[in-house]
Amino acid sequence: MSVLAGEETAVRNAYWRRLHSGERTLPSQGRPAVRLAALARYRFAAAHCKGRRVLDIGCAAGEGLAILSREARHATGLDYSVETLRDYCAPRQGIAHSVAGDAAALPFRNRTFDAIVSFELLEHLEDPAGFLAEVRRVLTPGGCCILSTPNRPIYSPRGVWLDYHVREYDRDELLAMLGVFFSEIAIVGQAYRSMDARLDTHPLNRFFYPLKRVLDPRGVILNRFRAAYVYCRWGERAADLDENDFPVMEEAGSLPILIAVCRGGP
Repeated sequence: MSVLAGEETAVRNAYWRRLHSGERTLPSQGRPAVRLAALARYRFAAAHCKGRRVLDIGCAAGEGLAILSREARHATGLDYSVETLRDYCAPRQGIAHSVAGDAAALPFRNRTFDAIVSFELLEHLEDPAGFLAEVRRVLTPGGCCILSTPNRPIYSPRGVWLDYHVREYDRDELLAMLGVFFSEIAIVGQAYRSMDARLDTHPLNRFFYPLKRVLDPRGVILNRFRAAYVYCRWGERAADLDENDFPVMEEAGSLPILIAVCRGGP
């Protein structure tokens, strides 16, 4: 095998590992519960984006960005993966613009956007404060930022089990961090009414997940066993789920996902 062919294989393998790391949910893959929970968050955010210039940081395949685009005056998506934007986001109808870039160094001018959305990204970042400073920089003075992140005491009660999460936060920690950059912060939560999704908060995940990553990184086999288990035990079928199974609610502290709506300067 030539050196060039070896390099191409390495690039393909690296892309495959990124796609199937669990960091992103693609329309054609993954569990319906994960995808529907994400779409429910975007429906919630869309109400804050009407007629605004919107940036979706970590837009991945662009399903949520398409929802925002229908409400926004102009919608832009940013993701670190050129391949994901090319293969999934670019072909999607209704998306105004998508660019590859680093969330810690946003490739936009100051005060470019009236609303910024970033879901399930904060927990992946080595420098969340640097990211928030960038968000504050590109947000207009009257703008709105909507973020989500797992609620550590509920989502990971026995310790963070996802190996691609750098850190997870509780409600007070999230408030303290956001308070450095925003003067008005409202924190709500997202419920998991689906039994399949509620398994994500089970303490035994810290033992099962490393095995899954090694034995079945795409979840092709284990996700089917999981779906069969959920159906046999609770009678829940993936086809019966919809976004209403993942409502955004006020009692944030007791729910697995925290959603912060932020406005105003520090």
